[in-house]
Amino acid sequence: MQAEARALITGLDLASQLGIPLSCMELDAQVLLHFIHTGSSPWNLVSLTRSCKSLLSPSCNLSRILREGNKVADSLASFAHAHRDSMVFYSEDQFPTCCKSHLLHDALGLYSFRPS
Repeated sequence: MQAEARALITGLDLASQLGIPLSCMELDAQVLLHFIHTGSSPWNLVSLTRSCKSLLSPSCNLSRILREGNKVADSLASFAHAHRDSMVFYSEDQFPTCCKSHLLHDALGLYSFRPS
C-alpha cells in the first residue's frame, strides 16, 4: 500500500511540475482510494494519504479502475520494478518496448478481459 501511495504522490508531483492539470485519476488500489476519500487510514499511511489528498486539486475526480483496465500502468510498474531506475517518458518513442502494446491498446480503446 505504501508503494502505491508513493507512486501516486510522485505522479501528482510530476504533473504539477509539468503544469499538467488533472481532471481525473484512476487507481486500482481500492483500499488506498478508500483511505484518501475518507481521510481515515492506518497510522503508517496517514502522512502518505494526507500528502496524496493535498496534492489532488478539488476538481480532480479520483476513482477506481480494475487492473485489467490499467494495463499501461501495470506494465510500467513491472518495468520499473525490474529496472529499479527512476525514469520519465515524455513521448511514445521513449516508452519501453515491453509496454508499447498496452499503450496502443489503450489509445485504441480496446478492452482487456479478466480470465475466467
